[in-house]
Amino acid sequence: MHWLLAAGLASIVGGSPAPDEDAVVGLSRHAVSCEPQVAIDCTATLIAPRVVITAAHCLGFDPPNVYDVFFGPSVEQGGTTIAVVGGRAHPDYDPNTFAHDIAVLLLASDAPVAPMALRIEALRDLTGEEVVIAGFGVTDTAAPMTGVRSAGIARVTSLDDDSIDLAPGPAIACAGDSGGPVISNGELIAVTSHGDAVCMQTGHAWRVDRERDFIIGVIAEQSASRTPFDPNANLCAKACAADRDCPADTVCFAERCVYRGLPPGTFATTCDGNEPCIIVPDGSCRHYEPCAPDTGCGCGSTQSPSLLLVIAFLRRARSRSRAASKSRGGALR
Repeated sequence: MHWLLAAGLASIVGGSPAPDEDAVVGLSRHAVSCEPQVAIDCTATLIAPRVVITAAHCLGFDPPNVYDVFFGPSVEQGGTTIAVVGGRAHPDYDPNTFAHDIAVLLLASDAPVAPMALRIEALRDLTGEEVVIAGFGVTDTAAPMTGVRSAGIARVTSLDDDSIDLAPGPAIACAGDSGGPVISNGELIAVTSHGDAVCMQTGHAWRVDRERDFIIGVIAEQSASRTPFDPNANLCAKACAADRDCPADTVCFAERCVYRGLPPGTFATTCDGNEPCIIVPDGSCRHYEPCAPDTGCGCGSTQSPSLLLVIAFLRRARSRSRAASKSRGGALR
């Protein structure tokens, strides 16, 4: 029995609000509309001005740039939201065993807060010791998500080569805390992965020192030079093999450069009132039209496809993500 079963149930059972844990941030799906609303699904930790770490299962099957990162103590109080423009889940992540349940995401601009120190040297045995856990998840399994950042003390019950097992001390992670930090001596030592359904007995986290090469490799991608995003360009005109083949603010997904998880398409210069209207990186709101389906000669047709194509694409991606969460049997979002 795992957290997924409690996901209908804001943060760290047995903890308390943590307004000063600035590097602990929320992960939310970017709204397609030009009137975005923040709804936090997972937690993450800022480890560099433009880099956050979260759990791989939080991404599901989506491209990483469908997400935003929220900086602030609570959604109700408001804060700063920065778009995710790159990054990826660990290539060896296993949704059945939660092995390598870690992802590194790259932000569109520098964060407004200082990052948390990352433990990259080998971790000593912490069995029996107290650690800090934090997140935006539920504080009570009978209460709904409130989008409040909380923190509390948990106790390390065991530590193996790759993961850490936790027990309440008295705090334990719960729904929405996935991807949040396990902290020792001010350092991020592990990423919260999963736990029991009632959030009373166990928690499991993935050690970051064991993923040093993966983390450094994704961070290095941030410095790679990429063509600036041009909303007047036709995104479906070019295939890609990696993010570096795509303009900034897009990622390579299913061999195409995609913006915010949308199928490749074009943006009008303004939003004429016809949906969907999308916010582009320069802050303007533009009408979006997906390219016609590829018939083998490239998707450069000027035929205007139905809005239903975009809606179907978005619903399919979200339904695949929900299905992936269910199949994981223990991940909590």
